[in-house]
Amino acid sequence: IRPEDWDALRILRLAALETDPLAFGSNLRREQESDPQKWKNGATRGSTGTREAIYVAENGAGQLVGMIGSGFTEDDQPHVWGMWVHPQSRGRGIGGRLLDQLLGWLASVTPARPVLLEVNPSQEAARSLYVGRGFVRTGRTRPLGHSPPAIVEEMARTPTVTGRSREP
Repeated sequence: IRPEDWDALRILRLAALETDPLAFGSNLRREQESDPQKWKNGATRGSTGTREAIYVAENGAGQLVGMIGSGFTEDDQPHVWGMWVHPQSRGRGIGGRLLDQLLGWLASVTPARPVLLEVNPSQEAARSLYVGRGFVRTGRTRPLGHSPPAIVEEMARTPTVTGRSREP
């Protein structure tokens, strides 16, 4: 992402929350009410920081059609968030390329740390993508706060010296 793409990121994120509300920890109303400065700050941190990254995919017309982000949990654990590809752009490998870019960035800033993410079990395509990239279920779940009784399950990918993953 580039800092100047903050509004395009906002539009994409709102479309994601409207289209697939159970795929995210936040909800459409909360994000619609966010101050523009929040979006500007997020795009800046996602493009220049060493603690956060946001990758986006554009279509041929320069519109954002996919996104993924990462940061660190309170206990300094790398965590993937916000993976989404617009329905009209799915099935073209965009999600895999975004995830690969993000995992490459994480390997450069925390090479030996397991990477965590949470996924709604109903998001079968996302789960399949994550499993294909070496993520495994940890057995931990939690309620999806804004949409009970929906849950998210935690998955982890532990890097090895070869760059491939192994079970945590």
